[in-house]
Formats: sequence, structure tokens, C-alpha cells
Amino acid sequence: MLIAGKAAKAASKPVVFDPVGVGASSFRTQACTKILQEVSPTIIRGNPSEIMAMAGADGQTKGVDSMHGTRTAEEAAKYLAEHFGCVVAVSGELDMVVSAAETVWLRGGSPLMPKVTGM
Repeated sequence: MLIAGKAAKAASKPVVFDPVGVGASSFRTQACTKILQEVSPTIIRGNPSEIMAMAGADGQTKGVDSMHGTRTAEEAAKYLAEHFGCVVAVSGELDMVVSAAETVWLRGGSPLMPKVTGM
């Protein structure tokens, strides 16, 4: 993952990072932290709990499922966007896309989204 991310950055290609289940185990959390620091992705995508875990907040997870609503992750998403200079997409029934300058809310999700993997 590190080699691919660094190669993409070196080739001026965008890096989209979806850290599935970060916060669910120390291994996943440590791997995510290393990728964030060494690759600095263009876009980070995750459910609210994953985004909160990446930002060091209390982002409890249940495996890869989110234990929080999208609005709960707003501050964590803003922190990640500012700290890593990227765009953060938080998915759920209500989607949120955050940059250092702006937050956009998107409707059209489903209440089933936090309960289904890969949606």
C-alpha cells in the first residue's frame, strides 16, 4: 500500500484512501496512520466511525460498520482535511464532503448504508 501510494504521488496521480475498519483493531489503526503520514492522500473516504478514528476521536466501530451518524464526524473530517491538505468524504444516510475551505452535504443515501459493507 505504501509503495503504490508513494508511486502514485510521485507520478502526480491522485490517491484515494479508504481505510476500511480503521479503529476496529490496533493493526488497522497503525497501518492507517503510517499511510496518512507517508503518502498524504488526495481524498480520504470513510464512514463516520472510520473518519473519527483516523482523527484520533472516539470513533467506535463494530468491525467495518459505523457506530455514529455523519454529522458526528464533521469536526474529525475538518481536522483531517486541514491537517493533510486533502478532501474528506464521509458516507452514510447523509453524505458529507469536506475540504479545508468548505463542507458540502449530499442527500440521497439510505438508512441501510451503515449496515451494508461495500455500499
